[in-house]
Amino acid sequence: MTNERADWEAMAPEEMVSCLRTLVARGDAVDLQPFRVALERPALAEEALRLLGDLCTQEAWDLLETVAETNRTLRKAARRAQHRMRARGFRPQIEKRAPTPPKVVRVVATGFNEQGEQILRVFQEAPLGMLRSVRFLLAFDGIEDIAILVANRKDMEEALAILEERLAEVPGFLVDVSLGYVARRVQTAAARMRDAGKPLPYGYEEAVALFDGVPEDPWPAELDEDLTRPSPSDADRLLKEALFASWHLAEEKVKPFAREWIKIGGAIPQFTEENLPNLALLEARGRMTTRIIEALFDTATCLRFQEQLREQARLFLFSGLTEQARLAARCAREFDTVSPSENNFLRTLVGRSMEAALVAIVERERQEMQEQGAWARLEEAGGLWVPRPTPPEEGEEPAKPSLWLPGMDL
Repeated sequence: MTNERADWEAMAPEEMVSCLRTLVARGDAVDLQPFRVALERPALAEEALRLLGDLCTQEAWDLLETVAETNRTLRKAARRAQHRMRARGFRPQIEKRAPTPPKVVRVVATGFNEQGEQILRVFQEAPLGMLRSVRFLLAFDGIEDIAILVANRKDMEEALAILEERLAEVPGFLVDVSLGYVARRVQTAAARMRDAGKPLPYGYEEAVALFDGVPEDPWPAELDEDLTRPSPSDADRLLKEALFASWHLAEEKVKPFAREWIKIGGAIPQFTEENLPNLALLEARGRMTTRIIEALFDTATCLRFQEQLREQARLFLFSGLTEQARLAARCAREFDTVSPSENNFLRTLVGRSMEAALVAIVERERQEMQEQGAWARLEEAGGLWVPRPTPPEEGEEPAKPSLWLPGMDL
């Protein structure tokens, strides 16, 4: 009897089963090639597995294990054969293999808010057709929160679709990124927490297991092709992107400077008699911008904005916006070459933040006036209604009504 594959493939099913039984009956080392040939023939596969269970050798066990892991149709028959081997006293040498990590379905990152926070989220396949979500909330000085959730795949995909729809008004704020990007961001934040002696958040070890074997995320070389310093117009062009609205300084930070900013605009005309920009106004607001930067931008804040610009440059690349990515990288590089007060990005950011704050302040005052009404009730005048006077400026006396009414002092 020959063991050549061609000969085995040419045998009739009854003849092959007979030969397999003869091989098993020998009780010595058996070539498993005939069994592999039989497993490829559906009519013989289960009988071949049953006979393999009578061999009680490590090679037979390994072949059964391979069938059980790769063939769903024959899995039960292969496990029954292995059970019979154990029942007969055979103890296999089982190789301990690392579990296969769940497949990563999607990885997304948001832009930054005014506190410099960013959300990173990784979606993995989970048993029973569900999805596993690992969410990291990062700040400049570390990881603020980690949330791990396993939920129905359809529900989670619908929730993500709703979030994408809500953020569609801000193009580029939610970006698909690589797992390497998330790994680098999370590990950098964790290192900062360790250096500062802060405890890592609950669930960190479980969450970062998904980064095992993930390749590094180096700085993109194409972002170093243009090393020129950004001009004020370059910084303004970058900050016009909708996603940078969340970078504006908080209103409560710039509000102490708002009154003076308005006074400068009221005292100095915006244009000269020749209809040219008034340099005196630009210089006065430029000096005030320097004061605001000196008051609000310490070393840590500057480092935070520089890091945000570098990360935003990467996010632009993920979105395919190469020009914006290079401009963001140039603005980040400017922090290494000039002082904060001379930084064109910061100066433009202060100006835009002040404009946004003034719009918000005026709108809020307008709403308050609407809520209060245009008329005020004077109890000392017998409860008559009179036009409400304009609120006084800081340090000014309240305006007196121009109309004298009975009961009012002159």
